[in-house]
Amino acid sequence: TFLAENEFNKISMIVISLGINDSAAGANAAFQAALDALINKFRGDAFTGNTLQTDFSKVPVVVCGLPKDFVTTIGAAATAIESSLSTTPGRLRHTAFADTDAGYLTDASDYYIDANAQREFAKVIYTAFTNTFTNVVV
Repeated sequence: TFLAENEFNKISMIVISLGINDSAAGANAAFQAALDALINKFRGDAFTGNTLQTDFSKVPVVVCGLPKDFVTTIGAAATAIESSLSTTPGRLRHTAFADTDAGYLTDASDYYIDANAQREFAKVIYTAFTNTFTNVVV
């Protein structure tokens, strides 16, 4: 819809922030394959192009890490999913990992980084975005 709405619209980046529900449910076994399939789907046929953008095979994808407090609280399942997230650039070209290692504060649930941390984390996402352009060989 976004692309079809205006012939000059273009998808410049995809930011993926997921894994919390999978971690909490202990659904880490198939997570990595599903993540890679999702990215490949986005880059394959998930979008209908317009005259400006018809190929999505190199659209940069930034994969965000889980909040560290959350990983500590959930344990092994979250650690496994964090590993899948962080190693994505080694499996897929034009991807980068946005790490939450800066010790961002979480909300009371320990599941999500708080509003101030979200604003700071946006800078990490931008830096990761710039790294996608050098990740051309897997």
